This record gives sequence, structure tokens and C-alpha cells, in this order.
Amino acid sequence: DNLTVAQLVVSAENAMAAFDAERAAQYFSEAASKLRAADQLLASGSTSDPNPTNPSTPKEQTELMLHILEKMGECKVSIGDQEGAREDFQQALTLLEKQQQQQSQETNSMAYHETCSNLYLYSGQLCMGKEALETYQKGVQSLEACL
Repeated sequence: DNLTVAQLVVSAENAMAAFDAERAAQYFSEAASKLRAADQLLASGSTSDPNPTNPSTPKEQTELMLHILEKMGECKVSIGDQEGAREDFQQALTLLEKQQQQQSQETNSMAYHETCSNLYLYSGQLCMGKEALETYQKGVQSLEACL
């Protein structure tokens, strides 16, 4: 298929709505791969994106990748791929923290903390023992920062 990232995301969300988590995960995975490839083109200084419908700014790309990783993790939980889901949530957290460091004080820290808490709470469900407790505590701290 020669779908754009946006079309892949829509297809994935439609598959989720139809309770087809496996197909949704495949679409999200393909969207993430295409977005990473576009990001590498931008990082290399190339000005010709082979897919002009990709998000145009780094912030838009990061926000879309965060959405994709979070939803892909949810899908993987649904199909029993706990380790894959943990990896997706961890990648999203790393990306989110990197984005927060790069942005100025103007950013909506409430949105950051809300997304961060969601990711930590999802991740906590996939951990055991002390690791689960620490992950949940980070999620709670992020929630408290929203109040």
C-alpha cells in the first residue's frame, strides 16, 4: 500500500473502532516507520519529502509520533504483546521528555503532564513488583502536576 502517514493513522483508528487491534497495530507500525523515515530525511537536510502530506514541522511530527506510539501500545496490549507495548510506551515517554526539554516555557505543561501520566500508568500495568510501583508513582506525580 502507498498510503500516507495520515491515511495509515485513520485506517488504524478505524480498525481500533472495529475491534481489530492486530490490524490497527500493523497500520500504526507502518505509520511510525514512514514518519521515522521522513524525520531522517529532514534531519539529513533534504528538503524534498517524498510524501508532502506528512506533518511539516518537527513539533507536528513529534505530536503525531506520540499519538501513534501510545495507540500502538494500546493495540499491542489488546493482542497480548506486553513487551512490545512497554517498548512503545517507553519510546513515547522518551520522545515526550525530549520534546519538553526542547520547547520554551510557552508550552502547555498541563498537556505534557497529562500525556506523561497516561503513559506511565499504561506502563505500570505491564510491570511487576517494585518497577510497577515506581512507574505508577511517576504517573501519579504527573497527574498531581496537572492539578
